[in-house]
Amino acid sequence: MLSLAVTMFLITTVPVLVALAFRRFATAAALRTEEVLMRISMGLFIVIVVAALASKWDIFIANLPTLGPLLVVLNVILLALGMGLARGAGLPREDGIAIPIETGIQNATLGMTVAGLISGVTLGTYALPSGVYAITAYLVTIPAIFLFLRKR
Repeated sequence: MLSLAVTMFLITTVPVLVALAFRRFATAAALRTEEVLMRISMGLFIVIVVAALASKWDIFIANLPTLGPLLVVLNVILLALGMGLARGAGLPREDGIAIPIETGIQNATLGMTVAGLISGVTLGTYALPSGVYAITAYLVTIPAIFLFLRKR
């Protein structure tokens, strides 16, 4: 359990700290590379999700009727919770929109990573709910983005 906790800390916290330091101490370079790095991270996210789904396609389809509705509800709850917490913290509207969207979408990759760490199998069956979540998160989040922008 300690090994899993340390690994999760390294996977989630260290990249954020490196990015914050880069932005703080090399602001001009960070701003120049921001768009490219965002595209790379989105590409990696898509590759991970597609690889997970392709490797377990039959299991994905078989479990979609059960997992899909539950994960859509989970994503709606997380979006609402993220928005509510951001507003409760008094954050600007843009941050209050970005936080729940980022949190909802990032959970899929993190879930697949945790599943791989626990099972020792990259993109194994334990990652299936996260793979379904990755698809349903976009189905919920994209309309939410348009709703947020419309209210603006």
